[in-house]
Amino acid sequence: MSRENPDAAAEKRDAFIAKLKDLGYKVDQIKRKPVTYRINGKRVNVRVRDIPADTVATRFWYDLSTSVLDDVDYVAYLTTSLDYFVMMPSGFLKGVSERMSTRPKHPNKRVFYLDWDRLELELTGGERISFNSYYHNLKDEAEYPSL
Repeated sequence: MSRENPDAAAEKRDAFIAKLKDLGYKVDQIKRKPVTYRINGKRVNVRVRDIPADTVATRFWYDLSTSVLDDVDYVAYLTTSLDYFVMMPSGFLKGVSERMSTRPKHPNKRVFYLDWDRLELELTGGERISFNSYYHNLKDEAEYPSL
């Protein structure tokens, strides 16, 4: 099983933050672990994933520490391109976290999939929820996040 390169993830996160700054967002890092930024006054945990969950290159797994949801306003998930991401409100994630899988030996960790072709969050048992309203595209000004 291949593992992600932490340096590559950090580089992608840094490039994403630089692009937000170039677009006029005010961005300051406020926490190193979990990686949290203040973006236009909102606290955002930024997560990066490069490796697909399976052979379908548009389905990526993520984990989520439920404790971070009390500390942030949003959680942003990046995949293979820093231009396309989903930024979900922490309240939304709290509402669905009990329907995510748990990680062995880590009861406060939840695991789920993002299906980028369908713009859906995949929960336990195959339940799917659209994240279309949380999807953003930094190549199209109409789809920039409004923070």
